[in-house]
Amino acid sequence: MMNIFKGTKSLNLNTSCEYNSDCFAVDYTICAKGRCKCVPNYIQINSYTCASFLGAFCENNKTCIASNSACIDNKCQCKPLFVSKTNRECVPIPLRRSCTKDFDCIDVENAKCSDNYKCICKDNYAERNHATCQPLLGEFCKKDTDCEVDNSICKDSKCQCKDKFAPESNNNKKCTSNPLGKFCEINEDCSNILHAKCSKSKICVCRDQYDEINNSTCEPPLGEFCWNNERCAAINSICNYNECQCKPGYVPLSKNECIKSPVGSDCWDDSDCTKKLRQTKCSKNKKCICEEEIVSENGFECLQVLDDFCYNDNQCGPKLSICMNQKFFDRY
Repeated sequence: MMNIFKGTKSLNLNTSCEYNSDCFAVDYTICAKGRCKCVPNYIQINSYTCASFLGAFCENNKTCIASNSACIDNKCQCKPLFVSKTNRECVPIPLRRSCTKDFDCIDVENAKCSDNYKCICKDNYAERNHATCQPLLGEFCKKDTDCEVDNSICKDSKCQCKDKFAPESNNNKKCTSNPLGKFCEINEDCSNILHAKCSKSKICVCRDQYDEINNSTCEPPLGEFCWNNERCAAINSICNYNECQCKPGYVPLSKNECIKSPVGSDCWDDSDCTKKLRQTKCSKNKKCICEEEIVSENGFECLQVLDDFCYNDNQCGPKLSICMNQKFFDRY
């Protein structure tokens, strides 16, 4: 264990030494490799002074080297209205400072300039320590610690409630531990679980057309209403214009799964395409293409054929066909 000696400053740093006690003349020093040096988390600022970084022990403000810092509770910390940028620099709190346009707040990710000309967090983001804007439920994330809501994690690059937790209805700021299956008497008893209701058996269940996920959430399948940024039940789907749809470049296989469209991929014969999507074929150029008359407006996706899964009439390929009970039927 290192010894920290305080002395009268009659000797200088970097003088030769054999033991820690040889460096007693300068505060917060040890003998390292035959020379008097500052202890870890301290830095030499002149020949007889070791000053502390942020977070290190201190006795007064003079021993704190970081700009805009002070000795608070015997620890070097940033002054009020300042936050640490490095262990030797405190900068003004970036949020709530004056601005005239969003660009003035660009150094804070997911911040914007408010109508009151102050840098604030964008919608669906929460302020943390007056310095950062952290994502709420449904927003993009890279790791669990990005997510601001308690009992939430980063899954599939979005902040979501942990297993056995569910978002409160129309509330992206709270995950509750009340799972599906709990006792209820009226629908309001299940109101903290989005898309849930009280069943005849007096337990909370998902409403019709919504899928139960992990006994904790009710998620809309393809074609059902969804709130902006809400997670949809189907694999490879998103909430677009308040409807659960397949991601761009994906096509519905069932109400719970979207698969990547084979259109444009290499093929040897028709079977290479139809095994992925039956309304496709292999072209002369050895690329998967849609069958004639069932190409969507964007030219990339194939419309569905009779008896395929669907969730709206716009997906129908054959003329005079409609989507009924999530299957295509002739109108006549």
